[in-house]
Amino acid sequence: MKPTPAFIASMAARLRVLAEAMETLGADMDYFGGLAPWGQHGREMVNAAGMAREWADEMESTHD
Repeated sequence: MKPTPAFIASMAARLRVLAEAMETLGADMDYFGGLAPWGQHGREMVNAAGMAREWADEMESTHD
């Protein structure tokens, strides 16, 4: 079954919400964690948020 354009748009929007939360939390972890392992994980989470935004862009551009 092929997803509808509205469903794809909904998934992209949900990815953007997730990316925003990941970026905010990751930045806090980076700032307060410093050189601790969880500070590094925060930086990784910020990078992963960027990937989630790229996925959302791909979804939208593929199904316009």
